[in-house]
Amino acid sequence: ASPDGSKVYVTYRDSVPSGGNGGLAILNASDLSGITTVSVPSASGLAISPDGSKVFLGGTTPLTFVGHVVELNATTNVATGNDAIVASGPESLVASPNGGWIYAASSNQGKISVVDRSTFTSVSEGSTGATAEAISADGLHLYVADAGNHHTDVFSIAQVTVSAAAAI
Repeated sequence: ASPDGSKVYVTYRDSVPSGGNGGLAILNASDLSGITTVSVPSASGLAISPDGSKVFLGGTTPLTFVGHVVELNATTNVATGNDAIVASGPESLVASPNGGWIYAASSNQGKISVVDRSTFTSVSEGSTGATAEAISADGLHLYVADAGNHHTDVFSIAQVTVSAAAAI
């Protein structure tokens, strides 16, 4: 849901073997009526910037299996043109508390991709067996679910954003 509670965001995708279509349905929170949809191939992960101005949607291009994080303007519900290439299958996205970074957990490759919002590029990837992640309430730690090894990895946000390749 949007920070002001006015919108509900729901990702969807077809279950076609080639990856299918997908996107984001944006609904009015008061009655769940449709506001609009935005097409993103094999849409999966979703995050909202801390200030609520941007929505980030993860997806994977069918057949090539290239992962993407796409930025949408939350007011206009239109893609901004920012599209970062990340590890295939970004199922879980989370924005840093300061809004400067997006972390994308790739269930296909078990990696965390770190996207720098100032350039909208993936600055690093690290292998962890990642399937999902969350940021601590104080904004200091990134918790990563490592399904392959049945545990949770904990990283310092400072380490992940400054030297993600070494930290992960």
